[in-house]
Amino acid sequence: MLKIGIIGSAGKMGVIRRHLFSQTPDCQVVALCDTYNPNGSDIPFTSDPYEIIRNPDIDAVCICTPNYMIKDLVVSSLDEHKDVFCEKPPGISLAEVRDMRAALERNKGLKLKFGFNHRYHDAILEAKRRVDTGKYGRILWVRGRYGKSVDAQFAKTWRANRKLAGGGILLDQGIHMLDLFLLFCNNFDEVKAFSSSQYWNWDIEDNVFAIFRNRQGQTASLHSTMTQWRQLFSLELFLERGYMVVNGILSASGGYTNNYAKEELSIALNRSPAPQARHTHEERLVFDQDHSFAREVEEFTNAIQHNGKIRVGSIDDAEKLMTVVEKIYTNADKDLPEYAPEEFAVSAPAVRSATEKNETQHIQPIKQTAPVTSTEMPVSRFTGRMNRIQDMLIHTEIANGGLQPINADQGFAKLLLWTRMTQTHGGTVYLIGNGASASMASHIAADLCKNGNLRTQVFTDLSLITAVANDIGAHDIFSTPLERFADQDDLLIAISSSGSSPNIIKAVNSALERRMKVITFSAMKSDNPLRSCGHINFYVPALTYGEAETCHAALLHYWVDLMVGDIPKQSSEPQNNFEPLNIDINNRSDDQKLPLKAAKEKSCTVSNQRTANKNRRKSPCMSSP
Repeated sequence: MLKIGIIGSAGKMGVIRRHLFSQTPDCQVVALCDTYNPNGSDIPFTSDPYEIIRNPDIDAVCICTPNYMIKDLVVSSLDEHKDVFCEKPPGISLAEVRDMRAALERNKGLKLKFGFNHRYHDAILEAKRRVDTGKYGRILWVRGRYGKSVDAQFAKTWRANRKLAGGGILLDQGIHMLDLFLLFCNNFDEVKAFSSSQYWNWDIEDNVFAIFRNRQGQTASLHSTMTQWRQLFSLELFLERGYMVVNGILSASGGYTNNYAKEELSIALNRSPAPQARHTHEERLVFDQDHSFAREVEEFTNAIQHNGKIRVGSIDDAEKLMTVVEKIYTNADKDLPEYAPEEFAVSAPAVRSATEKNETQHIQPIKQTAPVTSTEMPVSRFTGRMNRIQDMLIHTEIANGGLQPINADQGFAKLLLWTRMTQTHGGTVYLIGNGASASMASHIAADLCKNGNLRTQVFTDLSLITAVANDIGAHDIFSTPLERFADQDDLLIAISSSGSSPNIIKAVNSALERRMKVITFSAMKSDNPLRSCGHINFYVPALTYGEAETCHAALLHYWVDLMVGDIPKQSSEPQNNFEPLNIDINNRSDDQKLPLKAAKEKSCTVSNQRTANKNRRKSPCMSSP
């Protein structure tokens, strides 16, 4: 049984591949990876691609991610001795293809296949079969037109970002037509090209016009466009004794070809010496089913199971194709920034669905295959990092105690309301975290105290922390002080990048037992325990500590700015008229009330007298900002 893991499983191609691999004999999809799991599948799911790549029980990896992630994921998978099926394009530069070739060559016996499904369409297969008979003579010239239309929403996707996509319409769609040119003409030695971005004014091309010629004298012309208001696929092959024309191309991916009801191949053989071929002599074949994706998967799995050869989409095909692509970009007279492949050498930032439905969801970076050795970060990498931080903040998920999503304005409005209620009742805002999160807790506590006129506390007194850790338990360093000093008029802010720190979770449970309001900030795994603990839970879709901490700092500073009035209030902003969410700890489900393998939790009676509370807060054991 061939066990498959899919990276980018939530996108349209990931969904298609998962279905096809599941339907293939002797194959089983055993792991999925993406930023989220839309269907709640019972197949094991992760948001970390390396959990799949490094899993020894997985035989092959299917990669369905944006272009800029491809090379790192392919190389890492091969080096972990995994066979790889990867959607097109084969990286974003010829240099990346050569890196993947090197990985394949140092891992002998593995299979690497890229998804160029257009070669498997019935009309293309039949045209190729007819050409190979020799009956129609030698190909003289080829003309291909492939176009679609996009709207302004396209600008919000990774495909409109040159650093992430590597290029525009050529790498997005035109590369399929170029691959068909190579199928029929083998290779090209000369390239003349023009590209532009005249309509959308993005940093990617929206039109490419290219002319090719090889040593055999065959000439081809390509027009690839995203300003084709009426979508079009047309491939024309003119030979010495006839012609073949493919109009329309079926697509199981639900792409632009929905406007076509058929895929038609027209064939004509000259009845007399040229130029006597006429349309009345045409043979027309119409195809109404797309088997291309299934045929790709079948060839890939057969090659693995029977040690066969990858015949379509091999590393040789990829290198030949990207050589021509690079010639187009470097030779094009264009009004775009000069093509420089090294600009695109940003590290793969974690898995994100390559789907128009979901591709506005940016995801978190995965580990770099090679560290940056320069003392100065390249501008493109810095910009990419900042873009990812921005995207993570935009896609921060906020939910109440029942994990029901609430929008950002409502979430911060509730947090602001509870903070002001704490202030009004003379309560204290407690902030806890470990490591960098502890430093952040201290910093925010200082700002709230100095600028927001709030009573704040953080547990930074070493004598207290070490005494509790030594005499009671390391997991109790926050929960024990909370039991001694906090009461139901107080507010707890719990910060944990991993969302699974035992001392943070135990402190949260202790606070909930004392009827405190609890706000949590977490990241990393989307199902981390802390995410379901608080009355309001802020989750950042980041996979590294640095990015999680950066995003948490931004969110916490936004809260402080709201408190001190540094952010002008808009008329459309929700008013602070929400009723507090009351979570009864005794009625919390087992999923929400998280047991810990630690010392038995202590209990203490909370005095309802505010004077006693105030006296407790003046304890010299507590460090105040």
